[in-house]
Formats: sequence, C-alpha cells, structure tokens
Amino acid sequence: MWSEGEEDDISDGELMDLSELMQGILSKLPKREVSLHAEKERYDVGDVLRGNCTSAPSKPAAILSAFMNSIPVNKPETRVFPSGDGLQYTVLYLELRVEPAHMSNNGALILRCSAVVAHYKQTAELSLGPRTSEPVPERVTSPSQSTRMLPCHLVVIILTPFLLR
Repeated sequence: MWSEGEEDDISDGELMDLSELMQGILSKLPKREVSLHAEKERYDVGDVLRGNCTSAPSKPAAILSAFMNSIPVNKPETRVFPSGDGLQYTVLYLELRVEPAHMSNNGALILRCSAVVAHYKQTAELSLGPRTSEPVPERVTSPSQSTRMLPCHLVVIILTPFLLR
C-alpha cells in the first residue's frame, strides 16, 4: 500500500514497463487487416491517384501513414469514425498527382499504407504498374494487286471486241 512520505523504490524502467502493460490492457487491437484501395490499377506520371486506406476498428484509433515507393505522402486527409463498443476506425483519403519521383526505374508504383495501434503495426501494399497502351499494328506495305492485274485487264479490253462478233 502506498502512503504519503514513503520512499518509492520503482525505477524508471519499471514505470515504462508498467505504462506499456497498461496501454496494452486498455488497447483493443484490430481484428482485421488494414485495407488499401486505389481508383485504378495503373498510373503514369501526371495522373491523379485517388484511393483510401482504412483500418479495422480498434482502441485507440489507428494512426495511418501512406507511402508511394517509400516516399511519404504529404498531408493526406485522415478521419476517425466511431464503430461501437468504444472502438474507432480510421480512413486516410488519398488524392495526389503522380510525379516522376514516385515512379521506380521500371515504371512501377508501390502504394503502401501503415496502421499503428499501441505497439501493433500492420502494412498493406498495392503494386500499381504504369499504364500500357495496346500495341498498334505496324503498317504493312506490299505491292498493289491492281498493278499485277493490269496486263490481264489490258488483254480483256483488247479481246472483248473480237469476242463479241
């Protein structure tokens, strides 16, 4: 029992351990994985990427972060919503223009979202390649068939009056 005037013999390390224990007891971790969605499957430089990252309900609400090829997405809009039983879920809304720095050398774009609740961290990832256009068939040129038929047509034209007699 604690009473006034008694000297405490709890070290700072023990207080940290106790704090972590209490945080773990008071926390309710998400029961589902964080989900990540993008409006399209493929993006090129200059395109506007729209998507969202959503955490499952937890206590406290998850802190979400987004990255494009390991580059943090600056100032995404984040909202926390109640989900009942004192739990909350977080939604991070993404809307940004794809810049050359976001693309890897091979044109790949990796979108990643991290969710942190207490000491729990989870990551979702989407691989968004560059838009690829359908191959356009190359124009094939060959000698015109009409030039080959010209002598034949000439013969028919010359012989027609003789055949009609």
